[in-house]
Amino acid sequence: MTRPSNSPSKKVLVALDGSPAAATALPIAANIADQLAANVEVLYVRPNEQSGEDLRAQLQVPTEGAHLHIHTLVGAPAAGILRATADPAVALVVMTTHGRTIEGDHRLGNVAAAVIAAVTCPVLLVNPSVAARTAVGARTLR
Repeated sequence: MTRPSNSPSKKVLVALDGSPAAATALPIAANIADQLAANVEVLYVRPNEQSGEDLRAQLQVPTEGAHLHIHTLVGAPAAGILRATADPAVALVVMTTHGRTIEGDHRLGNVAAAVIAAVTCPVLLVNPSVAARTAVGARTLR
């Protein structure tokens, strides 16, 4: 089945908080995007203006391979991710179960729980400790 020429291209949205744990979702998203012939859209939602660094440098990912677009928002992470999923081209959200904040013995972080409770597209949750040990990052990004 081919898409009509006026339809938006598919996107795999990767939600990051700037932590190394969250960045483990990026190679997995790139592999899935390749299978879907989709672009990788990185969404970095930071709580305030002062907390932002150069995310592309921070990710330390090679720049060859899949198309990588980075968007930065300021505000509540779950709300920002949900706003981004309103784009009908978003085919999948990829994020880690925990990122920067891990409180108590929860199997799911607050942001991940809020997103899966309200999102209208599929979500792939990645366990950062497992993703860091696997060799799924063969795809590189640009």
